[in-house]
Amino acid sequence: MGEGGSNIERYIVKNQDLGRDTCAPAGEVNIDSTSLRVTKLAPGKKYLFRVRAVNKEGEGEPLKTTTTTLAKIHTMNQDKDGGASVEKYIIEHQEKGFDNNATITDLLENSEVAFCVKAVNKAGESEPSSTTDGRAPTFVKKSRDTIPEVKWCRNGLELSPSGRCRIATKLNELKSTLIFNEAWDSVPAKLTREPEEQRIPLGETLKVKIPISADDDRVRIQEFDDFIVVTIPDTEREDAGKYAINVANDSGSCNVPLKFFFTITPPLPPTGPLEISNVSKDRATLSWKPPKDDGGSKVTDYVIERQPPGSLGQPDITGMTNNTVTLNWEKVTSDDGGPITGYWIEKREENTDKGISVNKSPCQSAHFTVPSLVEDHIYEFRVTAENEADKETPSDATKPTKVKDPNASTPPEFVKKLKDAEGNEGKTITLECEVIGTPKPDFKGTKEISQGAKHTITRDGDKCVLVINNATPDDVDEYSIKVRNRCGLRMYRCNVNVRSPRRFRLPPKYQDVLNYDKGEPIVIKIPYTDNPLPNVMLSKDGNDIMRDKNGSIDVSNRAITLTIRNGDKNTTGCQPERATLKHGGVYDYYDTVEEIGQ
Repeated sequence: MGEGGSNIERYIVKNQDLGRDTCAPAGEVNIDSTSLRVTKLAPGKKYLFRVRAVNKEGEGEPLKTTTTTLAKIHTMNQDKDGGASVEKYIIEHQEKGFDNNATITDLLENSEVAFCVKAVNKAGESEPSSTTDGRAPTFVKKSRDTIPEVKWCRNGLELSPSGRCRIATKLNELKSTLIFNEAWDSVPAKLTREPEEQRIPLGETLKVKIPISADDDRVRIQEFDDFIVVTIPDTEREDAGKYAINVANDSGSCNVPLKFFFTITPPLPPTGPLEISNVSKDRATLSWKPPKDDGGSKVTDYVIERQPPGSLGQPDITGMTNNTVTLNWEKVTSDDGGPITGYWIEKREENTDKGISVNKSPCQSAHFTVPSLVEDHIYEFRVTAENEADKETPSDATKPTKVKDPNASTPPEFVKKLKDAEGNEGKTITLECEVIGTPKPDFKGTKEISQGAKHTITRDGDKCVLVINNATPDDVDEYSIKVRNRCGLRMYRCNVNVRSPRRFRLPPKYQDVLNYDKGEPIVIKIPYTDNPLPNVMLSKDGNDIMRDKNGSIDVSNRAITLTIRNGDKNTTGCQPERATLKHGGVYDYYDTVEEIGQ
């Protein structure tokens, strides 16, 4: 018999009292045995029995007895009563794992009973031994004072002390106790929620995830332990409907209802053949069979289309130069007027109403190259078949098409131009542009910038990127890029500015006394960094010495130049001069000269 794709683990036996509607567990055996002695039956009652094989997927269908069995008590012969009348019988049982001795309890004092013994192995029970003769028990061999070995087992496996259980053995008292620190109860699986109605396209694979719970944190978590995936590959229309899924474990089971239907889709084509009958001059009768699948919804109507024999489809544009276009179309052999004798091709330029025939005689093939077109102009084309009687209905026109040689050279063109860029000192500044052209243009700066620690240059397709690393005031400048191919040259410029903190860089010569002749112009140039340009004022003893016309201050991007004309004793002094840089309403003061010469 089939094992359901998994090895048989055990057999479950149940019995049914004919006076009841339900079955009661009668016992289990492992796969080594295919028989079981059923006990605890009520004498005089009739029973039915059933056996189920179990693997890791669950219980299989039962094997049932076809006839009833009457429970009886098997007694010993009356003539072997030990010399006394039998008053009653006591039936004992013994668990596996004991030695060849047993203690019988709950006997009546001064009563005489008989005993027999059966041996049990995996194949079942033996025939009973001969009975005792009813005499009082006596020791046939005195016991020795030996210390027994104590082992606790579960399902035939020896238990060891652990976090869950401990074993307390007192050999002097001949006592051993197994203590569980935590008791576990197995509970049946439960359905946490019913799956919703499913709808899928026909032919797709149905997968339904059904969440289950056993309300037990001890349930082993394996793949798909807490849900069930139902899979029906390559679904067919007949698969839709209601399903019942039985979920079971050792403690019980529950039924999972499932309904799924297909999403509504367009029906399949009608079933052929398409038959034509009752043909007359201006009418005919068509007949067909319904489609094999209606898409999940009843067919409401049919759409009938007709196409005149020999009608042309839309021509295809299969080639182009700067002044020609090549057309191809499907050749037609005949139409209602007889065999096709040729084709006429028309062109229509954009913003014009009338098409112009481009061939002087009918074209015999199914392709044609339209000449004398104007580059960069937009045209539509259509084809008309001709037979011996007349011209037929023209084909649909092609899409408006711009005439341009796809391999023609084009000068470079900036589709994304350089933009002025600004950044903080010590940071990076990125310049980026994008240029198209055929052939692909080359990039080059006005002054050559090479790849290195200061500059990173990358090119990705039509895009060129320049990254200025660790920007300093020395990087403030105009940058430009040139792109060139055989059709021409293009250039674009941008400015780069670096925002930097304000500071003076006083040259060493100004750290000492400066000597000038009387009347000699005094020119002091002080380098500085600041962005944007500051407003500068020079003061001495708190007074603006630039108010008269003997002095001037010139502020450039990199230096402040102080000019004092007709210097005299009022110009000399030992007090440090201060330059005042004004930004809006904020003034900053900087020591500029330690001492102006005497």
